[in-house]
Amino acid sequence: MNVMVIYDHPWEGSYCNAVLQQVIQGLKRGGHHYDVLDLQKDGFDPIMRAADLALYSKGQYSDPKVGEYQSRIEKADHLFFIFPIWWEVMPAYLKGFCDKVFLNNWAYEKTGLMPKGKLTFIKGATVITTMGTPGILYRLKYGNAIEKAFNVGTLKFCGIKKVKWINLGRVDGVTQKKREKWLSDIGNYACALR
Repeated sequence: MNVMVIYDHPWEGSYCNAVLQQVIQGLKRGGHHYDVLDLQKDGFDPIMRAADLALYSKGQYSDPKVGEYQSRIEKADHLFFIFPIWWEVMPAYLKGFCDKVFLNNWAYEKTGLMPKGKLTFIKGATVITTMGTPGILYRLKYGNAIEKAFNVGTLKFCGIKKVKWINLGRVDGVTQKKREKWLSDIGNYACALR
């Protein structure tokens, strides 16, 4: 399977980076082909500038990285997104990635009242998030913002029907044993991906 991993975290010592390394190891063990896009290391500009916005409604772009990223996504059967939840949503680089890359006429098309997703060639997506907030509090107090805004409002909107969310809550408050178990489970999940 061809897998694209989209990663957003600035610090190599983070638990998110440990998750990324486990996903890569699991994909290798499973014999999958993979492409890692580290948005911050790649120098991606997440800001929607006037030149971008002037072309947005036409489904066009001024940032050449957008075309590169779209081409890389088109080669994928499955997408992994790995990022921390900050202030109850995704970090700025990933938000800018969605704003600038998932364009009209590429990720979706306007057809009457409800747009039609065009990324139906993607068999599935796995979203792995880390956060300090306990999962139950995130659901009850903040209404599962990632589920609503990213998983449904972005990925499913763009035609990716199968989206799995692995949320690792209260990362800084669990035992080292629990953190290691999560990493092992994630590596095994990536290995067994079909």
